[in-house]
Amino acid sequence: MKEHLRLQRICQLGYRLQELGLMPVTQSGSIVLATLHHLMHSYRVTRVPGQNLEQTLYRLGLAVIARHQLQHHFLTPDAVLDFFGRRLLVDRSPATRSQARTRRVESRIAA
Repeated sequence: MKEHLRLQRICQLGYRLQELGLMPVTQSGSIVLATLHHLMHSYRVTRVPGQNLEQTLYRLGLAVIARHQLQHHFLTPDAVLDFFGRRLLVDRSPATRSQARTRRVESRIAA
């Protein structure tokens, strides 16, 4: 994925985080930077000065693997964005998100 598409995807994640109330609405500044800062802070990853976006997402991917005990050795930057997109239901309409939440709740109750 090209960098501008990654930035657009991060922006979509940021808007979804704001919609869920997990990240404050940024009045000034970049939604992309605010989103990256929020995700890295949530996963306790320190930002290394001078790293490009791909390296930053790679480090975030290692933290995701460790926290969620995934059976992967590493996640590509695009896989990291896909992980958060699925987790936050970014590409779905509000009605579809509601149906997905209902199914998750019902499956937990049935278990």
